[in-house]
Amino acid sequence: MILSLIRSMTLLAPLIVLLIAPPSLAQSESPRELAQRAGELVRAATALRASDPERADAKLREAVEIYLRLESTGTARSAALERTLGSASLMLGDTGRGVLHLRRAVRLDPTDAHARETLEYARSQVRSGAPPSPGSRVRDAVLWWRGYIPRPALLVGALLAWGGAWSLAIVRRLRRWERGGISIAVLLVAAGVGGGALASERMLDKASREAVLIEDATVAYNGPSRDVYPPTFTEPMRAGVELVVLDRRDGWAHVRLANDQETWVPETAVEMVAPEG
Repeated sequence: MILSLIRSMTLLAPLIVLLIAPPSLAQSESPRELAQRAGELVRAATALRASDPERADAKLREAVEIYLRLESTGTARSAALERTLGSASLMLGDTGRGVLHLRRAVRLDPTDAHARETLEYARSQVRSGAPPSPGSRVRDAVLWWRGYIPRPALLVGALLAWGGAWSLAIVRRLRRWERGGISIAVLLVAAGVGGGALASERMLDKASREAVLIEDATVAYNGPSRDVYPPTFTEPMRAGVELVVLDRRDGWAHVRLANDQETWVPETAVEMVAPEG
């Protein structure tokens, strides 16, 4: 299943990256060249998977490194890019980062059926569903437009509406028109809705506490110290477990699991679904 999904998505991910990646991403290669090279590496890895797994993994790792460079710019992040990273991580046996990137893909585009299907497969391997997150229903309601309206289009539309409103207001004032007030109001409302949608997404992302355990065999403790507190569980936790970060203290993260149980894990073992910074 993962192989068939990755064949289809590697054709789309580079195209989306090309549209939104900044031109200063690399000195020796342009974003276009990087995206194309990563896509070629993933397709080559897929073709080699059965005959030469070691070479396939090497190509996948190189592709993942390139995609992470594109992702790290922030502006190059997209659901297709995150979906490709998630599936490639799963193929490499990195379940934690596979779940992490697939969660990001679904967060960016809830309508992405491929990302949802692959995420459910990854969760079945971890045997851990998403934890109940306070405010997640509110966030989904506020950000209903994700997956339907591209962010660049929403931003451009808001800017055009804002500029159009002021342009019309200036012309109306210079020519002393009595009409046009309703048009100006409509344009201002459209600009406010578009800008407000993007601002709300950024604000909710910053407030999100959802995270994924990315380090396998992580020992969880009853407090922020392995020397003072006993382990919470008899066995280490598996990478890919989804959780909510409640607090951070002295290099430790206080987390809540899907069953509402709370524990402490090393802060480095956890990565937020909404990238920080």
